[in-house]
Amino acid sequence: MGSIVDSALKRRARDRVTVDLCDLRPQLQRRAAAEGTTAAALMRRAIATFLEVRPADPSPDEVEQDAVGNRYVKVTLRIPFLSATLIRRRSRVRGLSQGAYVAYLVEAQANVAMADHRPSAAALLASNDRLATLNADLNAFVRFLRAGRFERVEQYRGSMESLAEDVRHHLALAAELVQHLKPGRRR
Repeated sequence: MGSIVDSALKRRARDRVTVDLCDLRPQLQRRAAAEGTTAAALMRRAIATFLEVRPADPSPDEVEQDAVGNRYVKVTLRIPFLSATLIRRRSRVRGLSQGAYVAYLVEAQANVAMADHRPSAAALLASNDRLATLNADLNAFVRFLRAGRFERVEQYRGSMESLAEDVRHHLALAAELVQHLKPGRRR
């Protein structure tokens, strides 16, 4: 049991260095704010560049305030390993700290949640009803064809001729609604 605790403590240990920034703090905070990251993450990246090594995962662990007065707080999340890996990779690709990336995801999801999708959803429901009717007509059409009752087939000509257009229209409505519901979409 002791080895499990020791192992966990070693994984949590962080190397910390106190640096007297003299008069560089305001410039550092402005640069971090401009890049959407924290001063600590920016310093880690600069040191890693200087040492010619890959930067460590940025993870600010104290309340900070940027040059424009935004306050940042530490939030601890217990999430699946794969999700954490994706956050780390995707935040790096975007040049953001993990916290800034998660904040971006939360804001993007809020934009999706706040949008009024009722008109698109109503149009899609009406289109579903139309496709259900077309499906019934198509089944009857095929039944009459198989039975050789060609006089009855003629009454479904209009439905069959509009089939392709109705399906295209339905798919366009569905695609529009799906596009609006995609996470990360900015309005």
